[in-house]
Amino acid sequence: MIIFHSVHVSAGTPTEAFYYVVTTIDASVRFDGLCCRHGQQLIVQSMLVLGVNVGFGAGARGPGVAFVELDGERANPVLVESGELRTGDLSIIDQIGDLARKFSSLLSGMKPDVVVIRVADVPPRPSRKASPRHRLMIEGALAYVCAEEDVRDVFLRNGKEVGEALNLTKDEAMNKGKALDARRAEAAAAALSGLPEQS
Repeated sequence: MIIFHSVHVSAGTPTEAFYYVVTTIDASVRFDGLCCRHGQQLIVQSMLVLGVNVGFGAGARGPGVAFVELDGERANPVLVESGELRTGDLSIIDQIGDLARKFSSLLSGMKPDVVVIRVADVPPRPSRKASPRHRLMIEGALAYVCAEEDVRDVFLRNGKEVGEALNLTKDEAMNKGKALDARRAEAAAAALSGLPEQS
């Protein structure tokens, strides 16, 4: 049997983080690739990964940012929180500023170790629509906010790159995301791609 205790550590560590203190009770086990014999303790850091995706939903007044935060590892991800940031501003400049402020507040509260921004795929043909250009602007603003909030690792990945990070096709990665959060599959798949593989 294994007992998990969640411990928040700040003093004496480079950054604030959550750790699992793992205690074995009655047998030798393997956890996170390490051997832990009877009565021993292991301290395993919990990695929080935030996946985000910019979208222009049908009927929505303005653009939104879907987010999914995962913990654990790729083989056994844990959904921590998910949701959406919305803006009702009309001009693209105001929309970018509003979403950037809301995203900054989200990062301050969640304190993820890694952020994966699911950026737009390369379109098969040029588009005259404004929304693809506006999406790129918002994605750039989100990346800038990550830098301002000192997020440890930030990745910008399109659908194909999310799949490659998971050793899957784009569609297979999307299916993994849907299994975690059907409404926010792209953000969930992006977050999954940022989790560590099992040691």
